[in-house]
Amino acid sequence: LTGDTRIRPSANLLVATTEIFRARLISDNSFLSDLRVVIFDEVHFLSDEERGLAWEEAVLMLPPGVQLVCLSATVPNFRDVAGWICEARSAAVHAIATLNRPVPLDHKVLAGHMLHPVGTNAEGVVAANSTLSEQIGRRKDQAALREVANTLQALLRTSPELRPLIVFSFSK
Repeated sequence: LTGDTRIRPSANLLVATTEIFRARLISDNSFLSDLRVVIFDEVHFLSDEERGLAWEEAVLMLPPGVQLVCLSATVPNFRDVAGWICEARSAAVHAIATLNRPVPLDHKVLAGHMLHPVGTNAEGVVAANSTLSEQIGRRKDQAALREVANTLQALLRTSPELRPLIVFSFSK
């Protein structure tokens, strides 16, 4: 379910944005009797200024018997979040963390027919930068956006055959 699309809204598995899920909890809670588990992906949005309230309300409005699975690769204070959920829902919470990242978080630029990692080193050579990846993930750091622009400029300087270059930046 999204704001624009509804495909089998009464199916056994419901996939929805947190905002749509929250709205459904408020307006049509008839589905709650069959609800057993809710998986919140990207739960770090709890702290998001624009979206956090919808996430908090969705967690708080769930019936007591519904299990939560909360996923995120970027919650440094996961114990605090787990403690809040434990207190808010009066339920046991098991916080599990790992430093292993099964899917690497790398930002790349597709130029020509090659993928180039985002970021440049002191010599202007394009190089991967995990700190940059984290900054871009937050989309609020102007330095990260400048780094993307610098990467594109370096690519065009060293590979003029890539012109013209079209950049798509997906963000809200």
